[in-house]
Amino acid sequence: PSLQSHVSICVIGCGPGGLSFCHALETKRQRLLAEGNAELARLLPVVECFEKAPAPGGVWRSQRTFASSMSGGGSSSLSSDSSTSSTSDEEVEISPSSRPKTDPVIANADTTHPKQVQMYEALWTNGPKETIEYFDHTFDEHFGRALPVYMPRASLLDYMLTRVTKNCPDFFDRYVRFNSEIQSVRWVEESKKFAIAVRDTVSGHVEHLQFDKCVWASGEQGKAKVPRGLQDLFQEGFTGRMIHSTDTSNFMEDVKDKRVLLIGGAYSAEDLALMACKVGVRKLYISTRRSDNIVTLTKSWPGNKVEIMTCSTPIQVTGRTIKLSKCEHTEGSHYKPTPEDGTTELRDIDTVIFCTGYEKQTNMLDPSLRAPVQEDKRPCISIPEDWRMEPNCLSDQVGHVVPHEKVKWEGQIKLPDLYDGMLISNPNMMYLTHPHDEVLLGIDALAWLLVGYLTGLVKIPSEREMRQWNVDQALHEMQNIAYRYFMDRNYKAALADVDWDGWDDRLSNHFYQAGLGKGYNYNVRLLARTMRLGGYPLDIGDLDELNQTGRKLVDYGNLSEDHRYNLDPANDATNSWKTFRDVDDAEIFKSIYTGTSAVPLHDKWIKIDDEQDDTIADWVLDPTLSAEIAMSFATASTSVADDTEDQ
Repeated sequence: PSLQSHVSICVIGCGPGGLSFCHALETKRQRLLAEGNAELARLLPVVECFEKAPAPGGVWRSQRTFASSMSGGGSSSLSSDSSTSSTSDEEVEISPSSRPKTDPVIANADTTHPKQVQMYEALWTNGPKETIEYFDHTFDEHFGRALPVYMPRASLLDYMLTRVTKNCPDFFDRYVRFNSEIQSVRWVEESKKFAIAVRDTVSGHVEHLQFDKCVWASGEQGKAKVPRGLQDLFQEGFTGRMIHSTDTSNFMEDVKDKRVLLIGGAYSAEDLALMACKVGVRKLYISTRRSDNIVTLTKSWPGNKVEIMTCSTPIQVTGRTIKLSKCEHTEGSHYKPTPEDGTTELRDIDTVIFCTGYEKQTNMLDPSLRAPVQEDKRPCISIPEDWRMEPNCLSDQVGHVVPHEKVKWEGQIKLPDLYDGMLISNPNMMYLTHPHDEVLLGIDALAWLLVGYLTGLVKIPSEREMRQWNVDQALHEMQNIAYRYFMDRNYKAALADVDWDGWDDRLSNHFYQAGLGKGYNYNVRLLARTMRLGGYPLDIGDLDELNQTGRKLVDYGNLSEDHRYNLDPANDATNSWKTFRDVDDAEIFKSIYTGTSAVPLHDKWIKIDDEQDDTIADWVLDPTLSAEIAMSFATASTSVADDTEDQ
């Protein structure tokens, strides 16, 4: 197809999504110029990327004073799941007794200019770096040496920013307007354009613009979130410190020699628990409503200071005493307490950290553009009456289970009104989300595909074809044990009666292999489809089958889980210090581009000082990239470039 000429595109946000989108377009422009197609290069869309912050990076940036903690009813950066409010930049003390129950627990809430979420200073990655390396800027090229499997935040941010400016020194002048906050976006049917209001955060001036296309790239972690019930419960009863996982500017003070409760069991809880162990927490409890998330996968924590309270939720708070109740899942993200199954009292808790997730920052979008990415607004899946689940390892125990009348979009296809990030009802609107576990690589691949759709180089299917594809994939996901468990409440009820003996032996467990294992493989195959369809310069296979490179990505993801699961709490030689980042098999992890193997950390991760050890040489055991690897890098880079040209 020929390029669509002189299309104007508004990109919202200059985090990883905005960076990848503008970089993909710039790469295509430079390729056309190199091929002598200057005329076609001039027809590429005109892009303006608007970033509220004064610098790029989005959530990957760190700001030590980003958020204030709340103490005794103080302010925080929390967002209620029943409100779109979030904090302003001011720290305001509000007495809980003076706050009406119906108000969100956010001081001086400002929904027009919400605070940005950014990572805590000392964050390290929770997944292998080999799954986030870019095809056109390898780690060998950027760092000049072999690296550990898991990386500090600051180093990866520098890696991302250098990538986009390497061949385009004026990248940010060319594409990005900083200190520019999008206040409103709406589609005007009469003009077939987007009407957009942009506020200069320095001068306060508001500008009204029009664009042909709009790409929302504000990220999945736009606003910190705490369920409303938890906010009310703790705000009224707790007398200690309360912070969200993003509020870590005073982390040492909040946790050292303290008794701490983390609420939530995903990656932020895991990382903050490890940080707390590093800075000297006295005792740390993690209350998680589920029994199958990342913190429950970890079998040992440094110094045995961490205790996991699975299937639990707070039900009563008095001073610094917190009562937890067992709970059970009802539907979606909802759970109900079941105190008849057991309660636990935690006394003398000094600090509570809410690791309860984030909300997309979509306040600037018109409701018609916002609803398609709100997961609580999703319709149910229509399951054909003759649908049957294919035989699996649990078929003999549960037999045929008739699907519930309300099957949820809880697999990999979570947003049925989007197709490859495009709004099906209006493909001029696009959303650069990360639908894959390989977050940065998934965002980059989707950015390439969206550029293809926007330029006309990739044909957009009909509305009927897009909706049918989503339904077909959802039905395919229903065949997976783990996916169906969350999608279909009837199936979940049936599995409650299954004999789960042997679950602890995860690696040989049939349920794991048939459910979660196949689910992760499917996730990478979806990524392969995105890459293949968008002409991404890395081929890992397709939706039906992965090639050797794709299988490596799956293996690295599984090995990362093994790093957690294989920690041994009974090993007195390691249980005082070892974390999943202290890997014994670093050499297994090899770059899919250069073949360079990872190396161990120079010391125990828990002993690495994130304040002082801020260079690669400080935390890498073998900081020198061999001359042989350095020479092979040039060859590998040329090979990748040649492969890119072939595609």
